[in-house]
Amino acid sequence: MTFVLRDGRRVAVRPIQPSDRVHLELGLERLGERTRRMRFHGERTAFTSDELDYLTRCDGVDRIAEVAIGLDSSDEEEIGVAVARAYRDAEDSERAEVAVVVIDEWQGIGVGRLLLGVLAEKCWKVGIRQWTASVLGENTEMVRLLESFGSILSRAWCGGVQELIIELREPSF
Repeated sequence: MTFVLRDGRRVAVRPIQPSDRVHLELGLERLGERTRRMRFHGERTAFTSDELDYLTRCDGVDRIAEVAIGLDSSDEEEIGVAVARAYRDAEDSERAEVAVVVIDEWQGIGVGRLLLGVLAEKCWKVGIRQWTASVLGENTEMVRLLESFGSILSRAWCGGVQELIIELREPSF
């Protein structure tokens, strides 16, 4: 699916594929220090090969991940700009851990919200009704973004990190 963002740039949104390893590697290189800290809760400079396998091999049921790929003027894929994922909890099949990251130069124009919206729809279709998220206390933007998809059922603090449980609202397909 192709979407036009607030600033007119276009992205293709699709499920992640093993061939997206390169987009993840290049995308990590394009994250600024603050973005890395907000997403990974510390400095992250590379993924291992095993991590890339884990991140790019999703089944669409228990492990769901969507990527946003920036398109050039000819609708050719140019650069990976964001990824969002939800991995079902092994002990609670209605719950999944969620995360999203957007490269710095594409932040603030709706890519994260778009990907999480697609992810919420896919989660709902496979019976996931709650998201969990570990969010740095200072990352108020992420908390607000997550709240736009449901209500926070619980918030526990652990060393400056909020552990959230969000009850998803039924998406309007």
